[in-house]
Amino acid sequence: MQATMAVPVDTEPPLYPAGQEIDCFFDQYDSYISLQAQRRFSRKNSMARAETYDLDVDDVKQSLRLHCWLVLRQHTIENPRAYISRAAFNETVSLARQYKPCSQLTLDDDGELFQGNISQTLHTSNQDLDPAEVVEHNEDATHWLELAINAIVQLPQTQRYAMLSSIKERFDDPQQLRAVCHKHNIDLDGIQWPEHPVETQRLRASLSVARKNKAMQHLRLALQHKLENPAE
Repeated sequence: MQATMAVPVDTEPPLYPAGQEIDCFFDQYDSYISLQAQRRFSRKNSMARAETYDLDVDDVKQSLRLHCWLVLRQHTIENPRAYISRAAFNETVSLARQYKPCSQLTLDDDGELFQGNISQTLHTSNQDLDPAEVVEHNEDATHWLELAINAIVQLPQTQRYAMLSSIKERFDDPQQLRAVCHKHNIDLDGIQWPEHPVETQRLRASLSVARKNKAMQHLRLALQHKLENPAE
């Protein structure tokens, strides 16, 4: 009996060649990412605030881009439009949780943090205070690094990635930073600024948005108190 040879079945090649997948993906789907961000975070959305609307929409876009970029480093996205749409929905859910009303932290007469209402207006020098910069120069670096990472992990994905990249770039003791990040299941080796200058610029732009997040504002108040009362 003559043996039959198995005919090889043609398999569909990957959507993009290796090394070009990420660039090709964003060339084809970046406009769809922008569209989904605008649809999910429309001006009629209860979270939308006129004074920060453009920044909020841009942050959703950056979060979606970063999310896709991280996934594409591992494997091809099989159904890009459905994947982006689902990711946009998940991002707006995260933002909804972020914008829930909450009381802010302030300091009592003993310098302890307590729940209460405070003015959201800070002096310009304190508004521009960068937790990464303060941690970098503060003698009690371990304590402030712990507080900074605790605040950073509460940020939306893009802002969190940007802030971690900033700290990693500027912190003098990588082992100490790695140890603190490990406690929060953060893979520091996977945190780095994108190689593409445009993507790096976009990611750096989200730093200013991150510093306005309520978690970072709480940290800023503690840092402000420490700077004003160094002997404590």
